[in-house]
Amino acid sequence: MNDLFYVYGMDVQGIDLLSKGEVFEQSGVAGYNILWVRPEQVEQALLSQPYVREARVTMGLPNRVRVHLVERQPQLAWVVGDDIYWIDNDGVVMIPRGEPRLLPALEDPEGALMVMEGQLNPVAITAVLEMHELLPTVYAFQYSASLGLQFRLPSGTQVYLGGDEGLADKVALLAALQEELVLRDTQPELIDLRYKGGAYYR
Repeated sequence: MNDLFYVYGMDVQGIDLLSKGEVFEQSGVAGYNILWVRPEQVEQALLSQPYVREARVTMGLPNRVRVHLVERQPQLAWVVGDDIYWIDNDGVVMIPRGEPRLLPALEDPEGALMVMEGQLNPVAITAVLEMHELLPTVYAFQYSASLGLQFRLPSGTQVYLGGDEGLADKVALLAALQEELVLRDTQPELIDLRYKGGAYYR
């Protein structure tokens, strides 16, 4: 059959973090006859790349393949020991690439938030992003199985949040407590908000 029908390149739209060459290689269509290529199979191959959230493939004769991608966007940095990964809203783990980004960082020394290979607990991710929205000056968060979510205020005070329930209420309680502590001219080392209905500090 005429070489005119064999795929040696593709039109790729919607990429920023990925390159056209990476997408072409991931697609698995290089050198294939266009009549043998199935768009749904190419889409599934592309979706196996962590950075791809959505993929749409269309084809045309004699050998045209068009790909439109929606890339996953990193929302926070997951820190495990000396390793740093980017995480999106769904908890998908990605290797950082491109320009450095200022993202909220979640330190998880035990790797306790991973629920399956390449996937973090999305509830915990949502909690961190919600906390960063409520307290935009706080970028560094920590997680442990025993204490849950925690962070340090700009003043140096460590705050224990515990689980991910009632975060807005905990932040409101923290703000009220901080106002009271200012009036008392007290700077605690620790504020513990893990228990419903109250706060402990020392």
